[in-house]
Amino acid sequence: MSKMLDAQHARYAGWNSCQTADGEYRDFSKFDFERVQKDGMGKVEFEIVKKEKIENKIRLVRLSQLGADDFPSQFMHAPGLQFDKKQDKLLAWHGAHVQDGFLLRVPAGADAGLVHLRTKAAGHSALHHVIALEKGAKAQVIIECMGKDSSSAIHLHTDVSEALVGPDARLTLATIQSYPANDWAFSHHDQRLDAFASLSHAALALGAEVSRARTLNRLAGRNSRAESFQLFLGEGRQFMDMETCSRHQVPDTGGEMSCRGALDGHGIGVYRGRIVIDRAAPNTISHQSGSALLLSPDSAADIIPSLQVDNDQVEAGHGATVGGLDARERFYLRSRGLTDAQARRLMMEGYFQTALARMPSIGMREYLGGLIAGRLPAHAAEERPRAQKMEMTANPGLEARPRARAGIKEPASHAESGLGEGG
Repeated sequence: MSKMLDAQHARYAGWNSCQTADGEYRDFSKFDFERVQKDGMGKVEFEIVKKEKIENKIRLVRLSQLGADDFPSQFMHAPGLQFDKKQDKLLAWHGAHVQDGFLLRVPAGADAGLVHLRTKAAGHSALHHVIALEKGAKAQVIIECMGKDSSSAIHLHTDVSEALVGPDARLTLATIQSYPANDWAFSHHDQRLDAFASLSHAALALGAEVSRARTLNRLAGRNSRAESFQLFLGEGRQFMDMETCSRHQVPDTGGEMSCRGALDGHGIGVYRGRIVIDRAAPNTISHQSGSALLLSPDSAADIIPSLQVDNDQVEAGHGATVGGLDARERFYLRSRGLTDAQARRLMMEGYFQTALARMPSIGMREYLGGLIAGRLPAHAAEERPRAQKMEMTANPGLEARPRARAGIKEPASHAESGLGEGG
């Protein structure tokens, strides 16, 4: 193991003193970390599925193999896990146990093409990935995190990625979580953009009994732009907790956040989208939207957009919807010769393709679309009519925020799993 990873472990050795872990519907700080400590960390397989233009100047290495010259001076803080360990117990635990990960460094003016990376964990895992693009660099990156299926074992997985997008650089990123149905998965994506940089990031959650995903975009350079898309599919008793935040710190930045999810069985989905516009960020244009598609009468969702605006020379907006498949659209497709099952599946595919169409990489769109199509239910149950309720709630420090709710309820306790003390 490299000295860098040893230093990370030492820095977060006091992780257990942290008593908080963000979660509106579950107290993640009550996770049974003691069992994970007794089990020990598992083994992880690393695979480079595809690399198009990795030349000598472009570095693609494992964190455990980092040398002193792998980061130029402007990137010396990465991979630094620059979060406050007192803020979130899960992130602090990750810092103390991170095993390995990938580093992709693209020098100024270079184009790495499409790079597809995959990890497969057997047992508990803590993985950290870093993407560093220097001035004018370009890259398309897929990071796919998977687990080896086990009949009854329950494992904890933490995946953290840092993206440093330099001036005038272009990054298209897809992060995929596809762990076994019994596992718990926690993802954290931190992305910083310099002047005239652009980012397009799709985060797809498919597996795990409990999945928490956070994306933070820091627009720190003028004329930078970040687009984030959260996509999730839940079934059975899966609980999907998603959040995206874009913080605009300087003038003339822009962005868009969007979430689309589908829930079957007793699946529960929560999405929180947050736009923060600092006082020093006039002329910002930023929008967000969230929606959830309920495929069974027992599924539930809560979409919560929010705005924190400290400058009046901006344009910002949000929207939220929750509901089932449109009966009129289904009737129209059936009138054109499709069976009801075919009509439902076509509508579900189109629902996700609307978001995927915003991705600038054709290869990524096709790959993500194939993963989603492979997980869509063959037959969606008939939905009972459900009322969609819009209400305004106050949050200290924020403006009033609308919530689009449908059938949301407190999730059942996961104490019986042995990994959680309460819901």
